[in-house]
Amino acid sequence: KIFVGNLSYFCGRDELERFFSPCGEIENIHVCKSNSGDTMHFAFVTFVNTADAEKAISSLNNSLFMGRNIWYGP
Repeated sequence: KIFVGNLSYFCGRDELERFFSPCGEIENIHVCKSNSGDTMHFAFVTFVNTADAEKAISSLNNSLFMGRNIWYGP
């Protein structure tokens, strides 16, 4: 499971799945939202394999995604 920060307010599960799926099989994506339903600029992406999560962190960290530089962590 990796933490993904600095997401756009308009980012949803489908966009994250398209972005991360080239790194490997995704088990779950949880986009954190406020009580009013707005995206809170972060999400958790869980990969089936640890190696795929590590690949995502090393290859996509600080990438431009939906107009913002996003960053990751374990």
